[in-house]
Amino acid sequence: MNPADKIGMGLFLSLLLAQITWSQQIVDVRRNITLSDSDPVYKDFYINSSSASQFKKGQILTAHRKIMVRDSTGSTQIGEMRVPVGELKVISVFEKVTVAREVKLFDRQDLPMLEQTAIMTGDDVEIKK
Repeated sequence: MNPADKIGMGLFLSLLLAQITWSQQIVDVRRNITLSDSDPVYKDFYINSSSASQFKKGQILTAHRKIMVRDSTGSTQIGEMRVPVGELKVISVFEKVTVAREVKLFDRQDLPMLEQTAIMTGDDVEIKK
């Protein structure tokens, strides 16, 4: 394999890995409307998954948020952080969508601050090891 083919293969694998990561993203959040204070509140997170086999009912997922860091003027991009937000538990697995519920939000004391502390649409998820 010549060097150009190796570079091309490396780019292809990088794009494939990015696509897999992108496909494990929260695409919708839904909450039930309670009729009394004693009714349980459920918040379901819909995850766009490329195949149902990657998630299983009962698995714990960690939600992360990508945050772009810029200098104080906003003109220079310094880098990107992937900050953990909280944990979800898989409650249902379908062909291209997985549904999970919030287990806990992480304390911000030892983690970077977030403008929105709840898990939200656009956050990515990974299976907790």
